[in-house]
Amino acid sequence: MPALPYDPVADFELRELESLPWSSTLVLLRRLVAQDAAAARRANYRTLLRELAADVPEPFAELPDGASPFYFPVRTDRKSQLLSRLADSGIKALDVWSATHPSVPGLPDSVAARRRATTVGLPVHQELGVAELERIVDAAAASPRTRPELRLERVADVDSLAGEWDALARRVGNIFATREWISAWWRHHGRDKEWLVTACRNLAGDLVAILPLYVSSPRPVRMLRFLGHGAGDRLGPICANADVVPVARALSRLLIEARTMWDVLLVEQIPADQRWGALLHGTHLRFEASPSLRVHWDGFEGFLASRSRNFREQVRGRERRLRREHRLHFRLSDEPGRLQADLTTLFGLHANRWGGGSQAFDGRRQAFHRDFAARALERGWLRLWFLELDDRPVSAWYGFRYAGAEWYYQGGRDPAFERAAVGFVLLSHTVRAAIEDGVSEYKLLRGDEQYKSRFANADDGLESFVVGRRLAGKAAAAGVAVAAALPPAARRPLTGLIG
Repeated sequence: MPALPYDPVADFELRELESLPWSSTLVLLRRLVAQDAAAARRANYRTLLRELAADVPEPFAELPDGASPFYFPVRTDRKSQLLSRLADSGIKALDVWSATHPSVPGLPDSVAARRRATTVGLPVHQELGVAELERIVDAAAASPRTRPELRLERVADVDSLAGEWDALARRVGNIFATREWISAWWRHHGRDKEWLVTACRNLAGDLVAILPLYVSSPRPVRMLRFLGHGAGDRLGPICANADVVPVARALSRLLIEARTMWDVLLVEQIPADQRWGALLHGTHLRFEASPSLRVHWDGFEGFLASRSRNFREQVRGRERRLRREHRLHFRLSDEPGRLQADLTTLFGLHANRWGGGSQAFDGRRQAFHRDFAARALERGWLRLWFLELDDRPVSAWYGFRYAGAEWYYQGGRDPAFERAAVGFVLLSHTVRAAIEDGVSEYKLLRGDEQYKSRFANADDGLESFVVGRRLAGKAAAAGVAVAAALPPAARRPLTGLIG
């Protein structure tokens, strides 16, 4: 059925102001609308901005944090020709402000009139993949862009890239992408799995990205996953945001070249603002919060001034009360000879707080963290804090300082001091220490616990998705998607069947 012609009178007509949405509308929206849609739209906007920046009118060359752009504006003196060229390429662009409201006076020489005559809106919706974005850029630019392919190079082990890997991980700014984290994870969780780590290089031979993949399950369904899952909070290809689209093309080529090795690609906890799920046409599994505190104050008092009066009183008052009633001491673990004992204390406090409700330090994960923490201490990355009352540790904070950011990984506390809020006091102390030391961001990592929202001022989010190949892979991918929506107890039999 052909689309109806645009009718500005009907568009501007006021509807019934008293009418309300159906009671089921909000319930359905929460289930049907992807929570990471805004992040995907921002990523698409930035991708187009890198290619078409010269054609973007002010002030749209900058995208505010948290925005959910409706379209990408470009300026052109040949508006009708550009709209026709885009339509010929199968792109439904927006004729921005094609008609003014009847109450707006006609001012042919006004800024608004010039904007109307020269602005076209390009699509940025969250379903766009690599090919669609490139087609939009080529059509808007009037000629195809040259896009050299990245060269794929298999990596024998983490040490074969040595300094190159270290430099890339630091540029990306991800502790979970470091050689130290990846190699420790592989020693404790890789065992006899098949390694498929691949480097991506440009024409000059520079390392642009690392695709840290492995075959996690050879049967009944061959599954690829990114190294570090389970323990890591931020996984996926190791590359800069500006290189996501060419790296996505390279990853797609690798998946074709290695097609005999996999049926399902399971991607977990990947930065939502990089929109890998849409680029690889994956099936969405879930969106998870990953809040952080982006620091723009000179000191901790500046941060407190940005919070509520109640929050400020709690930060100051709870610590004062502990000092009044106990000998309070904050201790940072920095002695190699004492580290393993300190980790035992951390594991104990975590178990005391969570019991069987947490798997963060279960089984092999304790051995993994003992291994990695020792290496992190050598590199100057480890931040293992204890709050001690009367020489007794009652709360622990385990994290890292890497690439100018503080990473809060896990913690624990003695339930006997729950009313004294020792966990909150220690968390506040670590935020104060990080800000006073000049970090640019304090990452609270995965999870939407209420206490995180009291400190955070940003959240880029994490997405998980699955890609299936051939009939068996697509069926298994559908099973993974169904399993992801089930409670844990009902999920286990299905995931075991899938492999």
